[in-house]
Amino acid sequence: MAVAIDNTSSNFNASGTTATSVTWAHTVKTPGADLYVQCYPVSATATTSGVTFNGVAMTQSGTTKNNGFIGLQVFYLTNVPAGTFNIVATFSAAVFYGVSATSFSGTTKTAPEVVTQGSGTTITPTNSLSTLTANDMLLDAVIFATSSTSGSSSVTASNGQTMIKIANLNGASSYGGVTGYRAATTVTSYTDAYTISASMAWNHNMYAIKAAPIPTNQFFAMF
Repeated sequence: MAVAIDNTSSNFNASGTTATSVTWAHTVKTPGADLYVQCYPVSATATTSGVTFNGVAMTQSGTTKNNGFIGLQVFYLTNVPAGTFNIVATFSAAVFYGVSATSFSGTTKTAPEVVTQGSGTTITPTNSLSTLTANDMLLDAVIFATSSTSGSSSVTASNGQTMIKIANLNGASSYGGVTGYRAATTVTSYTDAYTISASMAWNHNMYAIKAAPIPTNQFFAMF
């Protein structure tokens, strides 16, 4: 069984004012899907102190990444119910922010199988990982400073990742965020890269979301 995208959503403070929390609605279409929330606070010190979905606390995956004035944290919750529910992300201080959510079906309903984290100051935020299971889903979370007046809209992906672009995290064009995903059909090493407007500070987390095994009765039915 392959992991498939269930739904996506995003939010950012386009008004250019800071906030200590953000609430937005996300619709899960598939009962028992896994939900991942990517948080992009613009701050040298403030972090995302917690995220809930339908009032249930989510778990942070990996450590908090900070590179200058850009932060990155990812939270997940497995086996969530179908329906439209609020996601609430709370920050440790008032920040500019961007957030996105991605729900996936066909998973093992466990923590991410592989997590890698990176940061740099180049024009191509890049990260790599090696999958352990066929038919995984690769999930990228990238935040970057940008000199482009179009924020995230000019970002391109290297290997066909589908992108959720979160532009203008501070109500201007100084920071952008991108959540990307693509299928990983075979067990091998994968590299995902994004091209931004110029050499700027960035953080890039990459996750392998494990596919559920093919049910035994389905496997024998194939022969």
